[in-house]
Amino acid sequence: MNAILKLVNFYIYSSLHIGLATVALIFQTAQLFDIQVSLYYYLFGFAATVFIYCTHRIIGFQRMPSWIKEGRFTIIKQYASHIKVYAALGLIACIVLFFFLPLNVMLYLVLPSIFSITYVLPVFKNKYRLRDYNYIKIFLIAVVWAYITALIPMLFGADQLSLTTRSLIVAERILFVFAITIPFDIRDHEIDKETNVNTLVHALGIEGAKRLSIVTVFLILLINFSLRTQGILSDTAYFTLFSFYILLMFVIIYASKQKSDYYYSGLLDGTMILCPLMIYFFA
Repeated sequence: MNAILKLVNFYIYSSLHIGLATVALIFQTAQLFDIQVSLYYYLFGFAATVFIYCTHRIIGFQRMPSWIKEGRFTIIKQYASHIKVYAALGLIACIVLFFFLPLNVMLYLVLPSIFSITYVLPVFKNKYRLRDYNYIKIFLIAVVWAYITALIPMLFGADQLSLTTRSLIVAERILFVFAITIPFDIRDHEIDKETNVNTLVHALGIEGAKRLSIVTVFLILLINFSLRTQGILSDTAYFTLFSFYILLMFVIIYASKQKSDYYYSGLLDGTMILCPLMIYFFA
């Protein structure tokens, strides 16, 4: 059992899990809308995610008050030297793979790269990161994830899709990431309060934040219904997505500050892998 737990910890906290989530969401976009995304972009997305999330874990751990260094932070501390190596390998892979991408993709990657780097590195006044500014964290995460996993993949050949349809696809992805990120603010409620970072949970309360997350899922269902009526989503794809989002609502409802980080970094982040798998097998 101890060996299994170590394997799970390695998988999650080495950022392999979240890196695969990026690959899965890119694949979901490609599969749903018949796009041939370059293998180099899949690899770049994986490497970039590992680099950003490993860097975030290391810097975030160093900035935590000493009394908070428990739970997942104990694991991060234990594997800190390993995580630094994964971050370095991710960065090297990013740099190499970047030059194998089409020029238009390179140009589109500049903006999310700047946002991602400044999200984790303390480059602003008073050693602030973008995530340290009130309320910006959740919106920035949602937009960057949608940019990387929905908008850029459509550059590889979605000429059959109108601008309106593309906008709906990107909006659906923004709302999805927004919905699953709100529970992370519930998990981090005490930490954010201690570090003076206001989030939607501080403004709305835990139950209010959950309600906002559920409302967001309903907006996603409306977007998917619109895509179905336009003939963009097949009936099987639509009902597969519908089933997934109903399941997601229950995962959101049961989120709480008392839940283990495995619930968040494992299960909630895992929904980004589960949805593409469901589409692959059932749509």
